[in-house]
Amino acid sequence: MSLVKKMHVQAQLPKSSDPVTVEGVIFANISEAALHYGLQEKTVIARLKYGWSIDDAFKKPVRKW
Repeated sequence: MSLVKKMHVQAQLPKSSDPVTVEGVIFANISEAALHYGLQEKTVIARLKYGWSIDDAFKKPVRKW
């Protein structure tokens, strides 16, 4: 990924403390939404950094290896 594209993606990421809307439901922050969906906050943040949509980052199950 080019530096310009990486900077653009990072600029779109919500901050951990910002409210986040998933499937029309507003959560106080990423941590609260992750808890609701049974995910770790770091998993959601990594998915967002890889360009996943907010809904996909929370709704897709974690792969079991």
